[in-house]
Amino acid sequence: MEKITPLLPRILMFFVTLIILAIPFYLLINLEPHFVFLQEITAINTQMFMEIIGLEIVRDSYFIFMMNKGLEVAPACIGWRSIAVFLAIVVATPLKKKDYWLAFGLVPILYGFNIFRLSTSLITLVLAPNLFDVVHGFLWKYGMTLLVLGLWWYWLKLSS
Repeated sequence: MEKITPLLPRILMFFVTLIILAIPFYLLINLEPHFVFLQEITAINTQMFMEIIGLEIVRDSYFIFMMNKGLEVAPACIGWRSIAVFLAIVVATPLKKKDYWLAFGLVPILYGFNIFRLSTSLITLVLAPNLFDVVHGFLWKYGMTLLVLGLWWYWLKLSS
């Protein structure tokens, strides 16, 4: 019980800090922002990735098409929410010494995974449209959550 007691205030502080950091996040989500510039960059990067792996796609602004089927890279698809949550968890983590540079260095992994997620969602839409909702709405939604938590754990281990 002696070791658990000092841990409880740290856990409480973690959740209080995380809730405070979540307030602007939820305010921003409710404003339904349109990040057209970031949507277009994400579509361009998705197109580049798919061309590197040998697939031909067409891009029009923030819409990507493959074999006459397409997706809109919506504001929710640019990965900003996963990045914001990851950085909020990092900031809220009660460590004496935090390596913020390492955390920022892990952000491109989240963005790269998001490009992979968009690419596989488009491929699924073309090759197996009946599985699109499962892949896009379930697999990648929870896959991104697991990646955020996994990167946080990795950062925590390297920062401790």
